[in-house]
Amino acid sequence: MQKVLTDPPKKYSIMRKLKEMPGTYRDNCYSLCLHIGISVRTLDNWMKYTIDSKSSIPLETAYKIAEFFKCTPDELMNRYDA
Repeated sequence: MQKVLTDPPKKYSIMRKLKEMPGTYRDNCYSLCLHIGISVRTLDNWMKYTIDSKSSIPLETAYKIAEFFKCTPDELMNRYDA
């Protein structure tokens, strides 16, 4: 029997929110980076953080991202309550 490897759950829902926006994913990423003043590489790294990751987005930046998506910082977090 072969094991199926799955990606661990992501810490933030930023990628999903970018894909749900009108326009292309790439353009939306670029717009978000301009809005909060970061590089695309930094955004890409943040979107790779898993639930178990000790790293996190700085609080002030999380508020800026939430402002961009018109949501609360809490809504950016993927919650996996057992």
